[in-house]
Amino acid sequence: MSKFGKKTKALLAATFLAAAASPAVMADSWNSHIAYAEIIYDMQNQNVLHLKTECRSGAHQDKTCLVYPASITKLVTVAVVSEQIKAGKITLDTVLKTSKRATDREYNSITLGLKVGDQITLRDALGVLAKKSANDVAVVIAEGVAGSVEEFSKMMNAYVEERGYTNTKFSNPSGLWSSGHYSSPDEMVRIIADVSKVPLVHSYFGVESWLYAGETYKAKTIMRSSNQLNAEICKTGYVAKSGSNLGCVHKTASGHEYSIAVFGFRRAKNRDSKFLELVSMVDNLDRKAQSRKKIATNATPTHVKEPPPSAL
Repeated sequence: MSKFGKKTKALLAATFLAAAASPAVMADSWNSHIAYAEIIYDMQNQNVLHLKTECRSGAHQDKTCLVYPASITKLVTVAVVSEQIKAGKITLDTVLKTSKRATDREYNSITLGLKVGDQITLRDALGVLAKKSANDVAVVIAEGVAGSVEEFSKMMNAYVEERGYTNTKFSNPSGLWSSGHYSSPDEMVRIIADVSKVPLVHSYFGVESWLYAGETYKAKTIMRSSNQLNAEICKTGYVAKSGSNLGCVHKTASGHEYSIAVFGFRRAKNRDSKFLELVSMVDNLDRKAQSRKKIATNATPTHVKEPPPSAL
């Protein structure tokens, strides 16, 4: 059983139901064409504390509500690269070359602006991928590691399948929308938790910025703008058909870690507002749990030894 106990879990459920009950907030926040989800996963106790979903037309499979992770996908991209580095297939100093495909218009939403033939080390490519979320760089990495986007996508799918995730499929390393690129909320939040423990993922997504070619890249995320969030890693994601998404691993004052994710918002502002509500909730639960623990410790009677007979 979770260390929070039945009363705390009941309080959590009641509070979340109250917070989620406003139709006005829902209408303003949710993307009306895809699945909405908010979820908290307790990494220590390995259980989902809260999950609220609303499936939209076409956003479900076998009664499972699906979400489209968009650029949150890039967390898995780096985790797969880490596996290849550990296997000795590639190093951070490997120089990658930009192909025609990487410069195609398909990837022009967010890019580093690489041109055909441009070179970049894997080390810098991962930094720019994490902090600028550059889609052209994602293709360069995939081709440099696996030879093609398709082969790298197979590696990504093998990575999640080996870890027991059956409702998650990837078709590219960047998170661009595809009908074959999806996850379920409960799997995606656990995948975020899992990859946060990969040192390479943490080293790139857990830092504030990355310097490349004289320019400093900083992710546009509440990881930098909110003092409330104590993030181990964070990644945003957006494409029109997914809505605005955010996934982070948050550590409370006591050191308890939670993977928290929200999907399907129309506006980043509303996405961040809901996300911080979930952060506040786990922080409050953590404070109450620590307070009860302290009270219980203080209430424990101290055993007083009886004096030996010679002292009577």
